[in-house]
Amino acid sequence: MALIKAVILLALITSPVVAESLHTRGPNFNASFNPQGNAQVGYDVNIHIKVDSTNPGATRINVSCGGVTKGETSEVEFDSSWRTGDCPVGNANINICTKASDDPNWQEQNCVDFGYQLTAPPAPQNPSCSIDTFDAWPRNVIVGEQIQISGSGSCNVQVRAMKVKVNGVDLYEIGAPSLSWTWNTSGFPTGNHKLSLWVAGQGDNNWDYAGKSGSIIVSVLAPNQQPAEPSFPFVTSSIIDINGNLFVIVIKNGSMERRLIPNPDTLDALGIPRSWIDNKGWSNSDLKSIHHGSDIPDVNRDYNGFIDFKNRYFPNTTPIVPNQGSTTVPSIVGQVQVIPNGPQGLASDGECPASPAVLTVGGNAQIARKDLNLRPRPNVNTDPLTIMPNYSEVKVVDGPKCKQEVRWFIVEYKGVQGWAAEVGTGGEYHMYPIVAVQPVATVISQAEATLIVTVPIVPDPATSEVSPLVDTGCDELATGQWWNPFNPPDVGAMEQCTNYVARVNAEVEKCWGKSFPNGGLWDDWANDPDKSGTCGWTVTNDFSTAKQGDIVTWNPASQNGGTSCESANFNAGHVAIFQGLNEDGSIRVTESNWVRNHNNVHVNPDCMNIIHMPAVTIETPVPSTSITTPQVDKCSQYSWPMSWFCKWGWIK
Repeated sequence: MALIKAVILLALITSPVVAESLHTRGPNFNASFNPQGNAQVGYDVNIHIKVDSTNPGATRINVSCGGVTKGETSEVEFDSSWRTGDCPVGNANINICTKASDDPNWQEQNCVDFGYQLTAPPAPQNPSCSIDTFDAWPRNVIVGEQIQISGSGSCNVQVRAMKVKVNGVDLYEIGAPSLSWTWNTSGFPTGNHKLSLWVAGQGDNNWDYAGKSGSIIVSVLAPNQQPAEPSFPFVTSSIIDINGNLFVIVIKNGSMERRLIPNPDTLDALGIPRSWIDNKGWSNSDLKSIHHGSDIPDVNRDYNGFIDFKNRYFPNTTPIVPNQGSTTVPSIVGQVQVIPNGPQGLASDGECPASPAVLTVGGNAQIARKDLNLRPRPNVNTDPLTIMPNYSEVKVVDGPKCKQEVRWFIVEYKGVQGWAAEVGTGGEYHMYPIVAVQPVATVISQAEATLIVTVPIVPDPATSEVSPLVDTGCDELATGQWWNPFNPPDVGAMEQCTNYVARVNAEVEKCWGKSFPNGGLWDDWANDPDKSGTCGWTVTNDFSTAKQGDIVTWNPASQNGGTSCESANFNAGHVAIFQGLNEDGSIRVTESNWVRNHNNVHVNPDCMNIIHMPAVTIETPVPSTSITTPQVDKCSQYSWPMSWFCKWGWIK
């Protein structure tokens, strides 16, 4: 018995004592990464953590490289940003641990390791920059006077600086993407100086990848010195296109500037056909270096200003009137009452457009220039009842009412009444009144007659001496002088080739009316059944069967592999009247608006075609010493805007 007690006592003495833990294990948590799994070195990785406990002791984040913006916190849910800029490429480790609030020494922490892949960043990209705008004005100054220089640039990175150079030497620099600086020319030698604008991006401290403008030439003159006669490829009235924006060139005081044509209405009102547009091979950068002067007054908003501009720079052009088709529209005789601007007639809701109302209730109107919606309410957001085609006639039932800066009238079209916009938000007219005036006989002097008499067409150039007309729209004259509408070299020089052919060959107007494309597209229109299917025309490049009066076409560069056919207008092509075929295979033609004599040009079947016409009669108008002809004095009795509608031919 004593032995048993001794054994039990020994067992108790030698057995280990197990003590209960005084701390709670760290709570569980969820962690997510953005980007998930991998990122480029240098990228900030967002770590989002949510702890399962509402009272955590703390959460700790350790990363194998770089650093975190929040390394330890007691928040239940939080974000921390891992900055990887100092990390090597390869595998990295993120260790996240939590502890309970009763475990101050992290003895029962709950830890999880997360692997993350860091990849190499892309090689640094060289900045790419370009000049957006650049101007210097005036271009001719007396030494000591100032020149205002302005410009802007952009890069695929942040712009570091811009600078102006004169004759290749730095003149001014600014750490901004745009500049406006006044250059005092004191101390500079007289003569011509080349200005250029540069822009550099971040990282390009040596201007190795800078964007550069074209050069602007400025003249610094001595006192009382007259500027040299400028040599420009453009003349006053030249039309250029910069990214779809059309400008008129104006040269004054020895300097050239460009003036924006605000809209197609103003272009047509100036009497400028699209075929006059010619950039003379200049790049957009070069064209932008031409000083941007004030915009041309909008014919719809500033009629008097527009007339002043036209009288100064385009006194001899006739406004281009859209083709009104062959529809016979009944006319109302009498003067149209012009309603002053402002709410009239029906109650208005909102400001009226600036252009005054010209329609009268009970009168007739014509849809102008494009199809127009007929709506159930005076609101552009309502679905239309129907669409009224261009040049269709409507009856004015009631109005006007202004809403959304649009002037509305109730009109009736084919028995359906609804609201239609007379004047839009841009001041443009969508409907014109139909009125009539009586013709008045007018005597035209010989000087005036010269401007309207056409050049005679020689029936057979093979037996008669031909004086071919010269190009006026895009090339130099045979005399080497640029064409100027103020002082044209001859009567025919003012006429485009398409207008000439349509005037001489009556079949053109019979088939197409008064609307036709550039010369290079005439063969396409002639082949189009919808446009010419009933005209009896055929198109070939076989000139052996051509007859006098057929139409010769030259393709533009876009249809000839990028090269102008026989030096035709690069964008528009050319047309002429066929007169005969010579024994050597060359052709004889009469034409307008061309720089060369085509009477001995061999047919090029790759870029020239012949439109074979039905039997035609070629008229030969002959000028007389005095002309007395009934002329319609449509416009003198009207004030604006009716006078303008009259000039455009909208008043019947």
